[in-house]
Amino acid sequence: MRAGGGRTTLYLEIMEYLRQQIRDGVLKPGDRIPSERELAERFSASRMTVRHALNQLAWEGIIDRHQGRGTFVAEPKIPLGLQYLTSFSEDMRRRGLNPSSRILSVNVVEADPATAATLGLTVDRRVTDLRRIRYANEQPLSLEYVLVPYRVLPDLADHVREVAGSGRPTTFSLYERLERVGVVLHRARQTVEAAAATAEQARLLKVREGAPLLLLTRLTYDTTGRVVEMVRAWYRGDRYRYETELIRPPAARGERAAMAAAGGGHHGQSGSAD
Repeated sequence: MRAGGGRTTLYLEIMEYLRQQIRDGVLKPGDRIPSERELAERFSASRMTVRHALNQLAWEGIIDRHQGRGTFVAEPKIPLGLQYLTSFSEDMRRRGLNPSSRILSVNVVEADPATAATLGLTVDRRVTDLRRIRYANEQPLSLEYVLVPYRVLPDLADHVREVAGSGRPTTFSLYERLERVGVVLHRARQTVEAAAATAEQARLLKVREGAPLLLLTRLTYDTTGRVVEMVRAWYRGDRYRYETELIRPPAARGERAAMAAAGGGHHGQSGSAD
């Protein structure tokens, strides 16, 4: 079943064959893919060539290899972009997934001095501390800790207890609740960094202890400039990838052109590779 081409590209043929099987839905997330021996026979390839193709697909996150169990189609990773201020629920619905949450706790507490300063709280330092697990299609994807100034949404804790009592799953969306009471979200400052799952995070997210996570920290502002939300959320590294678009700034392009013009008359000089 080889599609032609030299032996040096054979591993690429094997990779493309498996990618196509996944794209066409022949192989679905969680399905076991053909063994090394079966692929070697199908493509008249060595086991080493097949192993190289599978290792590359595993590195790309397309398949998962488990020693002693086999190789399986991985769950597709969800892009974690930083361009737009959207909620988890909005992101999941846009991708055709069903979002839900399980509330771990919700309490009204007094913010410590550092947190109060970050939130711009002076007289009334009360915040609603909301902790929850976020799901897509009933699979845990992130662990989220949210602080909302009490003055912004005084009934938040009572409302969450009402819609998500007894630990049952809920589709409650904080952003929808904020907008319903007239809070217009405008912008956010957000950072993303690497983290390793603690024992408790691993238990809640159903990953191994020490598994890679993406830690997202965000401050969200409304149109009046108030901070209305502080978030710390840990996303499963096996289900998310960081994605952004980079644009070359005009100043950098102008600097490059100026350097080229200045050096146009000089020959025989070695330049550094960018």
